[in-house]
Amino acid sequence: MRPKFDHDEEYLVAYYRQYRKSVGGRTIIQDLVTVAVGAAFFALGYFKSDITWSIIGFGLVAYLALRGLVSGSRYNRILASIIEKYESALQTENKETKAEQDASSNH
Repeated sequence: MRPKFDHDEEYLVAYYRQYRKSVGGRTIIQDLVTVAVGAAFFALGYFKSDITWSIIGFGLVAYLALRGLVSGSRYNRILASIIEKYESALQTENKETKAEQDASSNH
């Protein structure tokens, strides 16, 4: 028995169902490129003694960290809701199965 999910929960279930096919290592590569570019800007600012480049490099890495924090906190809440709904559905199914077994064993 599959529980009823809202739109965000359906999105997350579909995302993780297709994760290996759709994302794979692409997200990791994108994050590594962002960190590498940020580090390059930071180093450029250091070697040219121009703080502007360092601020841009730090901003890129800070954006990446902030994006991870925001999406992580949002999706963790949704994942917890999905797990609770599945647990509830499993408990309901187990009770129904046990009731059926008890009814059939009494005959």
